[in-house]
Amino acid sequence: MSSLDGRRVLVTRTRERASGLVDLLHTRGAVAVAVPLIATEPLASPQELDEAAAALTASPGSRWAAFTSATAVRLVMGVARERLDGVRLAAVGAETAAALTAYGRRADVVAAEAD
Repeated sequence: MSSLDGRRVLVTRTRERASGLVDLLHTRGAVAVAVPLIATEPLASPQELDEAAAALTASPGSRWAAFTSATAVRLVMGVARERLDGVRLAAVGAETAAALTAYGRRADVVAAEAD
């Protein structure tokens, strides 16, 4: 990528979600403007998430929780991290796996991100 010499670049994610891209743009001389176009709203209440995690933990046999985004990790682990002790974890992509690591858990399986 060539130097961007003060050019303004619109990044359509929050600063937190696009930090790597924003940092790269800054190192290339751009002025990155983060304008999120999507808001994440949980469909389940914290109590519903906790109850679902408890039901998963109590179920017989092999138990898995699959996370498709770092946001999902943040929402579930923020409420039910302890409930998922003993549950195997799957993550889609390295960013999602890293989010699990930030909560002290390691993904048992990390799937490649979709192209």
